[in-house]
Amino acid sequence: LITSPSFSYHDLPFLFTAISEKSYIGVDFFFVLSGFIILTAHYENEEGLSSLKRYSIKRLIRIFAPFLPISVFLVTAYSINPHIGIAERKNFSVLSSLFLIPAPRPPALPASWTLIHEMVFYTIFSLYFLCRKYFLAAISVWAIIIATRLPVHCEFFTGLTFERFLGPINLEFMGGLVCAYIWRKVDAGRTAGSVLLLAGVISFAGVLCLDLPKMRWLLLFPFSLILLGGCYLEKAGSIRTPRLFLLLGDASYAIYLIHMPLFSLVFRAVPALNRHTVELGTANEWAMTAFAALIASILVGVLYHRLYERPVIRFLHRKALSP
Repeated sequence: LITSPSFSYHDLPFLFTAISEKSYIGVDFFFVLSGFIILTAHYENEEGLSSLKRYSIKRLIRIFAPFLPISVFLVTAYSINPHIGIAERKNFSVLSSLFLIPAPRPPALPASWTLIHEMVFYTIFSLYFLCRKYFLAAISVWAIIIATRLPVHCEFFTGLTFERFLGPINLEFMGGLVCAYIWRKVDAGRTAGSVLLLAGVISFAGVLCLDLPKMRWLLLFPFSLILLGGCYLEKAGSIRTPRLFLLLGDASYAIYLIHMPLFSLVFRAVPALNRHTVELGTANEWAMTAFAALIASILVGVLYHRLYERPVIRFLHRKALSP
C-alpha cells in the first residue's frame, strides 16, 4: 500500500514504514503453522486410498469453496478493466487464478500466490496416506533439492513456476511438520514451553537483523520455536485464547482472501475524498484510509465466513463425504 502511486513512502510516520517493511513475514508464520496443522490433524489416519480420498476432498473444498467466488470475480473484473485496482493487472494467469496451478504469470488475486504453494505442499503430503516411507522420502528429497539450490543461482530454475515448487519458503512447511511430530511425540510442560517461546522470540529478533528478502527462509526456525512453545504453554493452561481471537482465527482465511480487493477498493476511493481530507496531510490521510480498509476487511471477512464459507463447506462435506 505504501509503495502504491497514491501515497508517498517518505512522508509516512516511522511506525507505519517499519511495520510495512516487515509485514510480509506473517506469511512465513502461516506456512509453518500450515505444516503443523496438516500433520497434527492427520497424524493418526490410516494408510490407504480411502484416507487419501477423504483428505483430498476435504482439502479441495476447504481451499476452493471460499476462494473461487472472489477469484472469478477478479478475473472477470480485470478482464474488463485491468486498471480497476491500485495497480494495473493485465497479464495474469487464468490457470493459476482459477485452479491454483503454478504458472509463469501471477494470479489475478495477488494473495493467492500463497495458496499455490499450499497446493504444491498438499499434493506432496498426499503421499502420507499411501505410504509413510514414500512420504518421508519425498519430503526429504524436496528439502535437499531446495537446500542445495539456495547458494547456487541457475537461470534454468528461475521464474514463478519453479519458485512455487523449489522456492526456499517451502522449507517452512517442513518446519511445521517437524513441530507437529515433536508435539505428538514429546510431552513437555510449562517450563519447556516457556524456554522454547523465549528462544523463538530472541532468535526472531536476530533474524530480523539479516537481509530478509534473501534469507527469508530462516524465519522457519524462530517461528517453529514460537509455535511449539505456544502449544505447550496452551496445553499447560498458561495461555487462554479470547473468543474474539477464536472468531478471527476461524474467519482468517476469508479475511485473507477478501482483504486485498477491499483495500484496493477503499484506496481507489481516496482521490474522490481528497478534497475533504487533503488538509489532514499525507500521513494522516493514509492512516485514516488504512484503518478504514482494515476494519472493512475484518468485518466483511467475518461476514463472508459466517454467511458463505462455513455453511457452504458444511454443505459440500455432507454431499461429498456422506456414506
